[in-house]
Amino acid sequence: MRLSALAVGLLLVPGLASAQPFTFVSTPASDALAVVDLSTHMVVDTIPLGGGLPSGCAVGPHGKRLYAVLSQSNALARIDMATGAVQMIPVGARPSGVSAEPSGRRVYVANTAPDTESVVDAERGNVIATIPLRGAPP
Repeated sequence: MRLSALAVGLLLVPGLASAQPFTFVSTPASDALAVVDLSTHMVVDTIPLGGGLPSGCAVGPHGKRLYAVLSQSNALARIDMATGAVQMIPVGARPSGVSAEPSGRRVYVANTAPDTESVVDAERGNVIATIPLRGAPP
């Protein structure tokens, strides 16, 4: 299995047998996220995303939600960690990175074409702003 783009957070995953910390890894070849047990360094589960080439992920505050950008689908997958439900949120073209605000109110998605950032309302699950980055100071 080809693994790429480590998640930016750790989480105690509900429903898994042990209370060990886990991380999430994008697995573009299988269009899923791998759940990795950090104590054993083993993949213990996968979260299928139904296509779209996941290229990065982030854990929201308190571990309630997991976010993954899907670069071929131009979408952000919002995964409810309690239920496993996945909501696809349309964002800008070719998203390549995601970050969740520490307050949990907003999620930021970096889009490579045409260099924009989508600001997502984490609770409602919709884009509330698009910030143009072209011409921004370095």
